[in-house]
This record gives sequence, structure tokens and C-alpha cells, in this order.
Amino acid sequence: EASLPVDPGDDIFVAVMAPAGIAPCDFLWNKTKAESTVICTPLGATQFAGSEAEWIMERPCLGQCGTSTPELAELSEYVTATMTNAYVWSTNPVSAIPAGSASPSQIEMYNDYLGHSDNNLLSLSTLLSSTSIGFQWFNFH
Repeated sequence: EASLPVDPGDDIFVAVMAPAGIAPCDFLWNKTKAESTVICTPLGATQFAGSEAEWIMERPCLGQCGTSTPELAELSEYVTATMTNAYVWSTNPVSAIPAGSASPSQIEMYNDYLGHSDNNLLSLSTLLSSTSIGFQWFNFH
């Protein structure tokens, strides 16, 4: 099990690597604390196409994950957050594609009546530049 200490305001770099035939790995680097870790997940028989990328803010599943009634943590009150240097790497040809050029879709996060009797808007994203994505917090649940 890997861990990485993170405090509010820390500058975090993340790279997700999923080369063909190799277990996908996440490289996380806390630039503020100069600490990093790598987490690899064996796929077993799972097939991975590698045709899309997501830049997200999310709330973790605490229990009953994968069911119609998951127990979700409340979304952190981050108010605003910005992801910079958002790229996806193409393998044919090998090149960096800015998030804004990668056919982005904006998705709003709603509570969807999970764990609470509301469907509040929780968060939304906005493309700020070709390589920066802004996130706005609205509600815990």
C-alpha cells in the first residue's frame, strides 16, 4: 500500500501511465513536500482500450461500492481548484495533446439522491485555457 502526505495548498503532480500489455500505474508527486509514490494496478483479464482521459474532482466511496446504494464521502469544500498542464499522450504518433484539444466534455457532478434526499449540484468544471481546467465547489451533498 502506498501513501503520500498531502495538505491543503500543496502542489501535486500526477501522471497516469497505461502502456499496452503492462499494468497501469499512477505517479503522484507532492512537489511542495518533495515526496512521491507510484501505484500500479494489475488488470488481470480486464481489457484496457486507452481511448480517453478524465480530469476530475470526486468523492471517494466508503462502502457498498459498485452497488446502487454506495456510501459516499461528502465532497470536500475546496471552493475553487485549478489543474494545470493537463495533457493526454497519444501513442500514434507519440505526442502531447493539450486537454482543450482532446475533444473535452464538461460534466457537472450532482448528488443524484445518493445518501441524502437531494440532487444538488456539487461541482462543475470549466476549461480555463488549452491546458488548464478550473473546478468550482457548490455543495457537500
